[in-house]
Amino acid sequence: DPAACFKVNGGTYVHLTTATNNPLPSVPQRWMQLTGAAMGWWSRGPNNHLSRVEAVSNSLWGVLINNGLNSSNNLIENCLIRDAQDTASGVGMYNGSPRTVIANCTFAGKAKYGLRLVSATQTWLQNNIFTATGGGNYALNKDVNSTLSFSDFNLFSVTNGASTAVYNGLPQATLAAWRSVSGRDASSLERWASAGGHP
Repeated sequence: DPAACFKVNGGTYVHLTTATNNPLPSVPQRWMQLTGAAMGWWSRGPNNHLSRVEAVSNSLWGVLINNGLNSSNNLIENCLIRDAQDTASGVGMYNGSPRTVIANCTFAGKAKYGLRLVSATQTWLQNNIFTATGGGNYALNKDVNSTLSFSDFNLFSVTNGASTAVYNGLPQATLAAWRSVSGRDASSLERWASAGGHP
């Protein structure tokens, strides 16, 4: 298996987070970093929870959840997921399991996809920032075997020829196009950079 900074292989109810430094509140704090491996966080068990963590500069995936029903009901919240190093196929987060909730996260960098859903049913997306930059890159990719229980109140930011999403294998250049085919993100917002982006 590829190396991971933190791998939960079949474990359940594991919660990895950055604790608040109560004894020294005046000392500047920063989130724990998961960096320098093939992936930052790899969950292969159910009911696991990742929060207040920065998954940065991993080669393939910042976050990976991929054991089907055996890794259902994961929660990813309040994380910064950025800069997958493989610009040809790198993914900020890859979800291949049901009932994953992804909330209050930022996906940034030059990965092929910010978030990729593959056979991921009943995914919940709320209050996230999805970014993509460069032609052939996408903020979000949902395959034909994935479903969204909810997706709204997100911000999509695509620049330099990138597109908002892929829906069932078909590119969707704008949020309006994604909204039309998915029926989701009615209240989400879109930001295009003036240089190389859509007006």
